[in-house]
Amino acid sequence: MRTRIPGTLALVLYLTAGCGGGPTTNGGEPVATVTVTGSTSALTPGLTVQLTATPRDAAGTGLSGRAITWTSSSLAVATVSNGLVTAVGPGTATITATSEGKSGTLSITVNPIEPGPVASVVIVAPKTAFEVGDAAVSYGTTIKDAAGHVLVGRTVTWSAAPVGIVSVSLTGSVTAIAAGATTVTATSEGIAGTVQVTVAPNPAASLLEQRVLAQQGLAIALASTVLQSQIYTLVAVSGADPDNCLALPGGGAMRIPPNADQVPAVVSFFFDGACTRPYMVETVTQNTVVGDTYHLIANAVYTGPTGTLLGSIAFDETARHIDFANNILTGTVNGLGVYTSPSGAPSVQLGLNCDFGASGHNIGVCQGGIAQNFPGLNTALGSVATLGLDSTAAGVLNFTGSSALRSGGLNQLTLTQPTATTMVITGGSAYGSATGSGGAASFSLFPPTPTGWSVTDAANDMVFTISLVDNATRTLTATLKRVSSGVTLATLALDQSGTGTITYSNGLVAAVTSWMLSQ
Repeated sequence: MRTRIPGTLALVLYLTAGCGGGPTTNGGEPVATVTVTGSTSALTPGLTVQLTATPRDAAGTGLSGRAITWTSSSLAVATVSNGLVTAVGPGTATITATSEGKSGTLSITVNPIEPGPVASVVIVAPKTAFEVGDAAVSYGTTIKDAAGHVLVGRTVTWSAAPVGIVSVSLTGSVTAIAAGATTVTATSEGIAGTVQVTVAPNPAASLLEQRVLAQQGLAIALASTVLQSQIYTLVAVSGADPDNCLALPGGGAMRIPPNADQVPAVVSFFFDGACTRPYMVETVTQNTVVGDTYHLIANAVYTGPTGTLLGSIAFDETARHIDFANNILTGTVNGLGVYTSPSGAPSVQLGLNCDFGASGHNIGVCQGGIAQNFPGLNTALGSVATLGLDSTAAGVLNFTGSSALRSGGLNQLTLTQPTATTMVITGGSAYGSATGSGGAASFSLFPPTPTGWSVTDAANDMVFTISLVDNATRTLTATLKRVSSGVTLATLALDQSGTGTITYSNGLVAAVTSWMLSQ
């Protein structure tokens, strides 16, 4: 049965369809136009806006249920999906909606972000756990304003605290220096970001550096005691009056035997002024004199304060134009020696030369050299220190100078003296350099307090410092520290003969004998 629509209602429906005031799904009218609408004001990168597309027939009536595709003329400015536009970057883009081959467009403008002040700084750290000696790592930052916009081009300053664990360059390159923990900070416009960094020791590198510098620091004392003892030996063999016990300036004593200018001659040195505690007994087996030049070959046996045998040094030395008039020493002394340990440890090459007439110093210039095998490291280490010696009116000795450090394989280093006033190590390769300075209360075999010196290896950020701490026992303490942080790497405790122990940063405790490292 057919249902009839009342006349009034039919008229209303007819009028509505004809004016285009609402969509209709009835009929097969084709799409004639597409209208795109939406609010596109104040768009900035990262924001979104929903657009609406309305297909219409030729009469302008909205059509529903029609398929619509969306495109953007510039994906660098904006993207669109189902009408949802996402602003990407500054610029203008045309958003197009297409239905049944007909299109409508809407132009949108994306404005650049007006950057606000820095609100947060986050450090981008590819690595936070280092070992000493690791390659540098570049850190970066992500900086945002309060709205979460990423900011670029902002000035960043870098720092680390406590200092001395890592170094941070102006561009954020982080280099591990010493074991420890530190905080790396990046600051921009007063806002800071931080990251915790740890540095573990690198035993292979750090221990080698410690040995090199400790050897150099101890060698200064070794050269000093050898120099003093050999000067007094020259006094003895040059025909000085014999003395059963001659007290020495600064402490200690020596015994000059009768006929000391004849060989063999035995000259003895003592820790005490009464000649009861032997320090060194030197037997001169050759004493050749030509004019004012002395050539001595001798062997010196060293003993510790408690009577322990420390080893011996075989000397071959030459003295020229030596003059002690008015207590002023002039001339040159040079020689090489070999230390032999009673324990059978590898021998040590030693060298010394002094020019007491060198200009620029009121005592002179001396060089001390050492070359030594360290089987445990499969390495030989050596150095030649050149020091200028000056004394004050009160008799205090001051010295400054530098050292050339060298390393090589076992038995590769040879200490030589090309001339009376030069010394070099051949073989191996240059390891670096160090600077030294210090002083003693007197120019003597056993100078009292204040006596001490330091040697700095700037390239490896280390300093060796030693000082006499007790005038009665003449004991000494020494440390190896990082220059930048003050962190202690190694400690030494030594008696008057330069014998004791060194404790390295890895806990290894090794013997020191007569100012020489055992390992």
